[in-house]
Amino acid sequence: MEEDEDDINEIDEDEFKFTTQPESLEHGKLGLFLKAVPVLLKHLDGLLSHPAKSAACVPFVEFYISFKYGQVRKSLPVGCILKEWKKGRLVETCPHCGGPLYVYRSFAQLLEGGRQRWSGYCPFCETETHGSDPDRITLFRSDMARALENWGLHIKKTDDHSPQQFDEPFVEMADTVAKLRAVEHDLQSLEDLPPESRWDKRGFALGLKLAREAVEQDDPDTLGRLSSLGYSFGGPDEAAALLMEALENGQVNAIDWLLRMKADPRGNDEGALALYKAVKSGSAWAVERLLTEGIGARMTFRGMSLLAHAVKGENLAAARLLVEYGADRDEEGLAELAAQYGNAVLVRLTLPLQSLFSTASLAGLLVIAARAGNFETFRCLLDESFAENWEGFPELEAVLREVLACGEGDFGQHLMLEALLGHGLSLEFRLDGKPLLFWAARNKPGLVPFFLEKGSSLYAAQNLADVKNLRAAIRNSGIPDRNVRWGMALRRLEERFSEK
Repeated sequence: MEEDEDDINEIDEDEFKFTTQPESLEHGKLGLFLKAVPVLLKHLDGLLSHPAKSAACVPFVEFYISFKYGQVRKSLPVGCILKEWKKGRLVETCPHCGGPLYVYRSFAQLLEGGRQRWSGYCPFCETETHGSDPDRITLFRSDMARALENWGLHIKKTDDHSPQQFDEPFVEMADTVAKLRAVEHDLQSLEDLPPESRWDKRGFALGLKLAREAVEQDDPDTLGRLSSLGYSFGGPDEAAALLMEALENGQVNAIDWLLRMKADPRGNDEGALALYKAVKSGSAWAVERLLTEGIGARMTFRGMSLLAHAVKGENLAAARLLVEYGADRDEEGLAELAAQYGNAVLVRLTLPLQSLFSTASLAGLLVIAARAGNFETFRCLLDESFAENWEGFPELEAVLREVLACGEGDFGQHLMLEALLGHGLSLEFRLDGKPLLFWAARNKPGLVPFFLEKGSSLYAAQNLADVKNLRAAIRNSGIPDRNVRWGMALRRLEERFSEK
């Protein structure tokens, strides 16, 4: 198992027959993984049902192929290679027991030279088998390429010659395998019982334990096998409690199974709590599943509509579903929530038509978006407005002041100012009687470089104090006077106001 590339290259060119090495995987991480393949395949859907789980399940097994112009290798994620094995690809027949022989390595030094090798392992007779048949090597290479394509992976060149690579902690893989074997043992115990006595007190307790664990893990394999064995909850309360947990975590397999097991999502509030948990989980599938069960989209929970909860949680998919199933998109206060918590698409979904024509209404939403530092929403509101030139509207000053207050020199602040400039705000606009450049020099000196870069005129200075404030702001920004292209203009302005 630890042989390197040089060992493989020493195979005789005429050795196109099986070689075996019994018990060669007795120890080590790869051995643990390969011996556990049957139980991993039985629970594959559960292991891959959630990205976080599949990443933490087991590490990586390496396939590698060498081409004529250099070593080219690529790791297949364990979930990928397990799926290939489950489909019958990269699988041979064990020459000893006739069971499946799972190919975990394929190597070709130079395809024209005929020096090549593959390795497989049968977990049933615990025998490792090697072969050097070029037809099999070609087949394995094609299967691997198909697997890489299906998973959106790309072959890359590398100088690393290790035959397999395990990136996840070994103890984590061992723990996962141990848990799966315990589940398999319990399921087998139930399958071995006669159907008429399977769900007695002891069997029911075991089934309930397995059901709880499977719901917690969102494991469709175990849930399906429990159903095939005729398992049913003894009462609705346990199923409903598990359903609420599954909804809260967005566990789609468990939700679907529990609903098919007649778990009632309505409870004492017609399903408001269940739908709220689905919305909060971020799972649009769970939201739609409840809506198709007849849960009303217009319900409220904790004083807010479910649509408002979706908007506040930035759950666009859930918000769209709720509107599609009848939620009130013109609900009072909804646009304000979207301006504060949402994004541009949520704003468009909830923006009342009158706001597009009323600058006062739209200005209120702009203030909320600016206060929240929500630039995308701020720009979207401006873009949606029918007002092409905001400078003529009295509401502009309140919006501008909120933008200027949201963080001196902040990138989002710059973007919002640029959006206002793009919608008609003039650099000569006056705040507290001062043009924006000189207002910033006195109140927000960190914004002086921004207004200078945008082309603000230095000659709008009203007195010597304006010039001194501006010079100090430029100096504090880290740009020496002598390197500033405005230096000459500032000196002339100082001379002019000094003469007066």
